[in-house]
Amino acid sequence: MSRFNCRVLHRRGMALVLVCFAVTVVFVISLGFVAPQNVAVQVSKNIANRMQARMIAESGAEMTIAYMRNNFDWRAEKINGVWAQDCPYADGTFTVVAVDGEDTDGDGTVEGDGDLFDDPLDPMTLMVTGVFRGAVYTVRARIHMPPTEVVGSMAIGAYIRVGEASVIDSFDSFLGHYSSANSGRDAFVATNATDSGKVCLEDASKIRGNVYVGPGGDPDAVIEMRGGCRISGTRKALDEPVPIAPVDPPVGMGASQGDLTCSGTVTISENLHVDSLVVDGGTLRISGDVTIYAEEGFRASGGAHIELLPRATLNLYVSGPVDLQRGTRINMDTGDPKRVKFFQMSDSDVTVDQGSRVYANIFAPNARTQVLDGSVIFGTYSGHELYIGSGSKFHQDIRGTYSSWGQGEGGLQVRWY
Repeated sequence: MSRFNCRVLHRRGMALVLVCFAVTVVFVISLGFVAPQNVAVQVSKNIANRMQARMIAESGAEMTIAYMRNNFDWRAEKINGVWAQDCPYADGTFTVVAVDGEDTDGDGTVEGDGDLFDDPLDPMTLMVTGVFRGAVYTVRARIHMPPTEVVGSMAIGAYIRVGEASVIDSFDSFLGHYSSANSGRDAFVATNATDSGKVCLEDASKIRGNVYVGPGGDPDAVIEMRGGCRISGTRKALDEPVPIAPVDPPVGMGASQGDLTCSGTVTISENLHVDSLVVDGGTLRISGDVTIYAEEGFRASGGAHIELLPRATLNLYVSGPVDLQRGTRINMDTGDPKRVKFFQMSDSDVTVDQGSRVYANIFAPNARTQVLDGSVIFGTYSGHELYIGSGSKFHQDIRGTYSSWGQGEGGLQVRWY
């Protein structure tokens, strides 16, 4: 081979080496660009998956809270622990855990008694975990029902006495009239009083439910029990006072039409303003939504009846004494206390006596209410004082609510963290 050809071949070999080196450098540089891009793509996917897991967790939490707000019996129906596990949602799953109590010291441990049902005022910690394509996200919330929002309640500003084998218990008006099958131990009795003996049970009387005393009060001192009495539920102090809202006169009632006495059958289908209202052995029928304002008082006796026709309601405002006696029957046909509301606007007594029976919610912020001689009230009560004696009964409607206390979804307080 000639020397010229060898030089050519040598030059070609060097060029090939240079080309291979250049290709290698370009390949290495390309890897430097591609690798971060792959990492960035994976990070973006992880972030997107975590955001989706968070959305699933928050959606599961909102559905859980909506269930609680729309179902009064959630404490009785649900256990302390796992409520739902691996529920499919939006191509992922969520798990719901509810624990009685709250983390009070920030150590990650929920302090509670492990019982959701024993106290309607206990806070609850809700934890909902969402999972999406391996990403996991947990939301937490503190659920609390303040005493100002507890439905089916008995709120007393000062003093309550239950004596002579009388009973306070509960029923659910959504299920119809009170009966042995529709009765329970879910009564909620609260007083703002903190002085000794302001809640007095005597002579084998019973409260089937929870009793609360004023904020800072000692339940052992405020609650006095004599003669074989029993309270089936919790006894503790409120965190804040229960409101006893004032009652304002109804508006737009027009001038008084004087005294009204019903001894036969009378139907009222429009609002009425009178000096006094007396139903003596007769029947007063209410048609439609009716408000009656009796300035000087209301008395019913001699087996008097107040009946509500279908879909009717009655708001009765009274400034003088209310005296229901001798077997008076009010709203017994519907069995729904929410359809009749008594508003005592003065400090005159409200007396239900001599075997009378009333389905109603009663508001008497400045007055004493007495239930005597085997009489029965079915409903709720907000007032200054309450005395139940002589074998009488107060069956508290767990579905009743005070207009000033809020209801439905306004009740639960939710704090996310």
